[in-house]
Amino acid sequence: MKGRVVIVVLFCFSIISLAHAADEAAFQPGKIVSIQKRTEAASPHNPDEIRPNVATYDVVIETGGRKYTCVYQTLEDLDPSWAKGKEGQVRVAGKAMYIKRANGKADKLSIVKSE
Repeated sequence: MKGRVVIVVLFCFSIISLAHAADEAAFQPGKIVSIQKRTEAASPHNPDEIRPNVATYDVVIETGGRKYTCVYQTLEDLDPSWAKGKEGQVRVAGKAMYIKRANGKADKLSIVKSE
């Protein structure tokens, strides 16, 4: 009985490890081509509503031979590693791009244009 429990636990652990490795593998190198702060932050759901405590940035990132124009909104200061010419790990998923921060967490940006 204990042998079966150990096998099940090891199996579950290996599945979780494989899922994490697959997620990490989806990230690829990307380079920030430009980054510009907007003067006012509009709500993504209502463009007429101004959000004074939110900083909005237009970010162009090149990855996989394509350039993606993204919008990023944050209540915090912009991560210092996000600067023109900086390289990092990014992942494109539909109309979203995830970019890894210096602390290893990924931030979600909305893709508004790709070329």
